[in-house]
Amino acid sequence: MARVTSAGRIFSTAMLAQLAEHGVEILGRNDDDPNGRFAWFLDPANIKIELWEPKK
Repeated sequence: MARVTSAGRIFSTAMLAQLAEHGVEILGRNDDDPNGRFAWFLDPANIKIELWEPKK
């Protein structure tokens, strides 16, 4: 499993912005979940991908 990191985080606002600049559809983000941070987007083949960073 590959990890994309940005400034010590698995994902960041900047990384999601970069994805959006390249045409990736960002579906949502939740930084307030008790289980950690989540983000969802569609890849170029319209497959939904979820990123999860556990609480520390």
